[in-house]
Amino acid sequence: MPPGSASGRSAIGGRGSAEGSRRSSAGAGRRRVPNGRRRVCGTHPGRTKNQTEGRPVHEENCVFCKIIRGELPSKKVYEDDETLAFHDINPIAPVHVLVVPKRHISSVMALTDDDAALIGRIHRTIREVAKVTGVAETGFRVITNTGPHGQQTVFHLHYHVIGGRQLSWTM
Repeated sequence: MPPGSASGRSAIGGRGSAEGSRRSSAGAGRRRVPNGRRRVCGTHPGRTKNQTEGRPVHEENCVFCKIIRGELPSKKVYEDDETLAFHDINPIAPVHVLVVPKRHISSVMALTDDDAALIGRIHRTIREVAKVTGVAETGFRVITNTGPHGQQTVFHLHYHVIGGRQLSWTM
């Protein structure tokens, strides 16, 4: 269960516990939502905006939202009413497809319990991408990058579907 979910408890220390109420010096001065998570929005990490309630369908400056709206070109692999899959512009393998929700969600950390059906839909889209691109039988990798240490560069939730050759553990 993610921090700030229905129980109101974080994974480390509960609400009101000594561990849960400590703030590190690294987080000093940052605005926080009531459950303790930093607010992140669009392609601007650190910009304040509520991630869970009243989320916009699209962010004006988000590159993936622009692709979804048809303002930027993409080589589509699969599309349904909630997801879009398209080829990465800098592939690291013969098959490198990005799967994104059409509704703007900044990262895995911005997901809520209400997004459970969407996550299921994303996984069905990943399965379709694997079939369409021919990697379903031989195997593929699914990766999502979250936050600066995870090397997230576009702050719109997305999954990389990578395959088409033998993959190593290092990328």
